[in-house]
Amino acid sequence: MALDLYIPPCLKNPAHPFHFPPLERPLGIQIEGPLISIQKLLPTSTWHVKAGSTDFPQPGGILLAKLTYRSLYGKDVRPDVAGDLVVRDEYLGWVLEGKIPTHIDYYGVTFDHLVPADDPDPDVLQINIIEMDDDGGEYANKGKGPKIARESTSR
Repeated sequence: MALDLYIPPCLKNPAHPFHFPPLERPLGIQIEGPLISIQKLLPTSTWHVKAGSTDFPQPGGILLAKLTYRSLYGKDVRPDVAGDLVVRDEYLGWVLEGKIPTHIDYYGVTFDHLVPADDPDPDVLQINIIEMDDDGGEYANKGKGPKIARESTSR
């Protein structure tokens, strides 16, 4: 059974005008976290994560982008709206055995929502997935995240 992607409400009072972002606002959106956590959100998704794979984006990454969109905007991606969801980049955190990358344990996907193709620097919303199973949410509630090295594989 899949877990829900929960994005907490804004802590500011009144809420920040872009939390949650309005549907009509152009925005780049990046979501990332441990692959094991993402697999709890999308247990039936496919990941081609062996070294040397050239798949872009990962099939599971597209599902993660759609899940994030639905969590932010409360509706599914609109296929009739140009640029509603366009995957631009993904991040793969590789595990090395010696000097050989064997698999990923961290994943992120970046997609644009209504961002014009000629906009070189859109506003970006960053979402970090933080596990809450081990400590009842104590770490997540501190609002601090780990610093993790990753590589970009945008096409």
